[in-house]
Amino acid sequence: MTPAERERAAAYLAETRENLVCSTRNLWRAQLQFKPALERWSVAECLEHIIVVEGLILSNVEKTLQQAPASSKPAMSDDEILCTIVNRTFRVKGPEHLMPTGRWSHDQLLIEFDAARKRTCDFVASTNAPLREHGSVCWKLSLRGIEGSRVHQSGRAHLR
Repeated sequence: MTPAERERAAAYLAETRENLVCSTRNLWRAQLQFKPALERWSVAECLEHIIVVEGLILSNVEKTLQQAPASSKPAMSDDEILCTIVNRTFRVKGPEHLMPTGRWSHDQLLIEFDAARKRTCDFVASTNAPLREHGSVCWKLSLRGIEGSRVHQSGRAHLR
């Protein structure tokens, strides 16, 4: 990770954290539980999903880094990856282990989010791993984690 990439990732993680916290910290329990439609998630469910996915992405990146590098050239540019992630035209249901189940109380959600985000920030601040050399999967996962919070925040207008 170059210094510029590290700076971009750290700034993005800080920005998306601040956006999420500002959007949710003063919500009442009823607001956290409100679902805009039966098949849609509540704010609390979105937060839980973000927490679980961020932890999984970091874990997958760390596992990928334990393997031999695949290539020095990513399959997609950073901007192409971010555009793909931001595109919410085609929604896909994720695997059951990523679905919200009420793992944490409403009072615990932001604490858990901050813990997950801190682990990601610590990784970004400390890694010297050649993410690009581990192929587009590793690089895409790391960018997806950064962008994922923003996607969920911008895609959830009822958070505001």
